[in-house]
Amino acid sequence: MTTWFTAADCSLDDFRAICEQKTDLADYPHATEVADGVLIYPGTVPYTLELRAELVRAIMDGPGVVVFTGASRPPSWTGPPPCSPS
Repeated sequence: MTTWFTAADCSLDDFRAICEQKTDLADYPHATEVADGVLIYPGTVPYTLELRAELVRAIMDGPGVVVFTGASRPPSWTGPPPCSPS
């Protein structure tokens, strides 16, 4: 298997069909909304095996992109990153 593609490997019709797929929020229980086909997750969602599996599915078979709201620290934050071990 190669990670490089040539023009012969690509099909505009296949790409269009992928891009025109609708994202159903019900298929992604940890997401809070879908905006323009992009899954939106709260930055505070617990990092569980179920979430990890859902994110892999979203990237591999779903819209291919997810957004985490509030996942970055505000400029005034002085503590450790929220996801890092204490």
